[in-house]
Amino acid sequence: MDLRYTMLGIVIALIVGGGVFLYFFLPLLSSDSGGEGQTPSTIVDPFGTSGTSGGGGTKPVAVVENEAMKKFSGEVRKVASVDTSVAPGYYELTQNGDVGSSTPYSMYYLDTDKSLTVTLFEQPIGKTRRMAEDDLLARFKISKEEACDLIYSVTVPMSVDADYFGQNLGFSFCTGSVVLREI
Repeated sequence: MDLRYTMLGIVIALIVGGGVFLYFFLPLLSSDSGGEGQTPSTIVDPFGTSGTSGGGGTKPVAVVENEAMKKFSGEVRKVASVDTSVAPGYYELTQNGDVGSSTPYSMYYLDTDKSLTVTLFEQPIGKTRRMAEDDLLARFKISKEEACDLIYSVTVPMSVDADYFGQNLGFSFCTGSVVLREI
């Protein structure tokens, strides 16, 4: 009789354990987590947000291309060549940030998520940011307002400025940008 209760207890424990396992791990095994079925206008944003603000986690973000983004994308395709060795739709807008480079910043555009990344490589970073902004506005024929409407980040490596490393500094003329200390 004790053997039957023991076997019954084991079976119940396995059923409950299996149910708990499926409840917690089945969503991770679904086909949605692999990015399949995403359209080109849907991205997974690793920061959990779009635009200049930060966040956390991973969630799907629908990119609705506004007029400024469409204009900028068109100008990028005219001015820059795509570099598919890095990623599909990756446009290196500057050949900078390398040793001996004459421009103290780099800019690249990723067509798949319509994002622009600007990295500042030289102190004072306020001056470098203004140089990058002026270059962006002139080369791509966009206004300050249109630049603010882009999905973008302005960053600085830790080796250049540990205080601002890991932050999206934004463009100086956009609401919410980081006010940089002058050196």
